[in-house]
Parts: sequence; C-alpha cells; structure tokens
Amino acid sequence: MKKDIFNNNIKHEYISYIWASIFIFAFILIGCGSLLIYAALQKELGTKDRSVLMIIGVLAYLCAILHSFLTIFVIRKYPRYTKIRKLFLDSDFYFAESDSHDFHGHWLKRPAFDTITRIAEGNKGLESIKYPKKYYAYIWCTVIGIVLIFVNLAVSVIILENIEVLPKVIQNEVIIFTVFMVAEVFYIVLSFVFAFRVKKTRETTIGEYREKQRINNELDNQK
Repeated sequence: MKKDIFNNNIKHEYISYIWASIFIFAFILIGCGSLLIYAALQKELGTKDRSVLMIIGVLAYLCAILHSFLTIFVIRKYPRYTKIRKLFLDSDFYFAESDSHDFHGHWLKRPAFDTITRIAEGNKGLESIKYPKKYYAYIWCTVIGIVLIFVNLAVSVIILENIEVLPKVIQNEVIIFTVFMVAEVFYIVLSFVFAFRVKKTRETTIGEYREKQRINNELDNQK
C-alpha cells in the first residue's frame, strides 16, 4: 500500500474529512490572528493595547501551526499518545484499525459526527476511483470563492478606515458598501455554483465507477 502523510492510519473514506478539519481550524485561527495583528497596527491604540493584540495575534498563528502539526503527528503515531489524540480528534473511528464508535467530543457535536460517519460509510469501496481533473478544479474554485468572501470583507473594512486615500470621486461610504455587497453576493453565488458542480461530478463519477464494477463482477462470474 502506498504511504501517505497519515501513515495509512486513516480510513480512505475519512481522509478528506480529516484534511478539511485541519485546514478549517487553521484558517479560523489564522484569520483571527490576522485581524488582531491588523488592529494592533492601528495608531489610534495605545502602546500597551497594541502589544497585547500583537502577542495574541502571533499566538493564534502559532496555535494554527501547532494544531496542524500535532494532529498529523498523533495520527501517524496511532495507537500511541491516547490522551493527546483525544484533544485533537473526537473519535478513533476514523482510524483504519479501529471500529469503535465511541465519541469523546462535546455532546452538541455528536449529531455532526453521526452525519459525517454515515456519509463516509456510504463511500466505502471507492479506494481506486479516479475523479476527472475538472472535479478538483471545481473544488479549488469553491475554496477560492469562499476565501474571497472573507477577503472582500477584510478589504472593505480596510478601505473604509482609510477612505481618505481614495480618489475623491469614490470617497463615498454608500458607493463602497454597494460595491462590497455586489462582490459579496457574486462570491457567494460563485461558491455555491462550483460546490454544486463538485457534487454533481462526484455523483456521476461514482455512479459510472460502480456500474463498471458491477459489469466486471458479472463478467468474472460468467468465467
């Protein structure tokens, strides 16, 4: 079996979920850290306040890096470091050598865990499936669209706080807000369009793959 970064310890159907969890958590921390660092650079704040915000912002960046590294580390070292693993993963069911449905996260997250496991279990047997290049292109376009939603928000805040540097013609909060809303709606629609294309391409590819498997099984039985 080909080695992967998780040391082949994660079930194939859960690999995407684990990566998504790592990236989303890191994205949130980095986003919060960026906002804090940006706030710390504002001259209106006192030196002490700026220092505190800067330190917290940097710590958020470090936590994002540390969380990602330790999550991958405890997965690769499974089944060692049980106590540390429980801090980063809400269940051992994701591991290839575990069938335990025990959930050690917060009880409010249990419905989400059950939904994820149900969806993932439906993807068993797809280890050899090959998705078309457009499938991955749609995924990247969806991710970019989502990132642009937050980037647009951050840029709008920065522009409003520095509106005096803009040409006088567009030094108008109504104009800036209108442009922001139009761009925000565009990025949201763009993200949904590509997300649906991801879903459609995935369903089509899986359907074709399973049909091909069915035909091959029938041919093998006839031999």
